[in-house]
Amino acid sequence: MEQELKNVLGFKRRDMVLVKDIAKLALAAAGAALVTGAVRTQVLWAKPFIVLAVCGSVFAVVYLVLVFLLRIPSDEEKMIVYERLMPILPAWLRLKGNPT
Repeated sequence: MEQELKNVLGFKRRDMVLVKDIAKLALAAAGAALVTGAVRTQVLWAKPFIVLAVCGSVFAVVYLVLVFLLRIPSDEEKMIVYERLMPILPAWLRLKGNPT
């Protein structure tokens, strides 16, 4: 089955480099899920909306931190986020200089 898929798609060993970031994203998601699961066990006493809000926030923060620690976004992608985010942030939160 795997060999047939490789033949149909024309997937070669050199194409594995292209899948590298997808594997890193999967790793970041798994790490964020583990941390979120641990946090969820601590807030099960709360109302469901509170559990959802806390767990969603924890997942988002941990995922973003792991994405940057694994160096997934390119310099160009970081610059796009920088250019779109800086105008809407208050002055005291704006970065000085280039983010790359």
